[in-house]
Amino acid sequence: MMYLTEDAYKARLDQITGAILINRKYLQLLGQDTLVTYIHHMLFHTAIVTKHPGFSEEREWRLFYRPNEEHSAAMERRVEVLGGVPQIVYVLPLRHDPEVGLFGADVPSLLDRVIIGPTEYPYVSAEAFRQVLEQANVTEHREKVVSSDIPLRTD
Repeated sequence: MMYLTEDAYKARLDQITGAILINRKYLQLLGQDTLVTYIHHMLFHTAIVTKHPGFSEEREWRLFYRPNEEHSAAMERRVEVLGGVPQIVYVLPLRHDPEVGLFGADVPSLLDRVIIGPTEYPYVSAEAFRQVLEQANVTEHREKVVSSDIPLRTD
């Protein structure tokens, strides 16, 4: 992830623009179609991985899958109804499956902790998550679920 302020984001784009200008003769040799494809990929990836610095404590992971560009045996194709609209979705099963390239991708291996809240019902929510983690065979599942001490704002 890139956690950037608006100014830092603009500076990053200026840096990329500068690199393009410095290398323009080489880039012209690639042809317009190739260059447009590269720029599209760069902008797409930048949009996916850029967040405001205020979210840096989350240390978030993001997974994006573009089956029209590259196929993965690890991804499962399903039809789901989302918001009343049937649509094709791709799901990455959280399991250890080396045959399709998933190593340590199961919930017990991936999970550090679950932070509940702020919410009006932290105890009930925490107990529900503890049960789900127990069913997923997460060791020390009771200790891995903690409640946030951030107060719930309702106004």
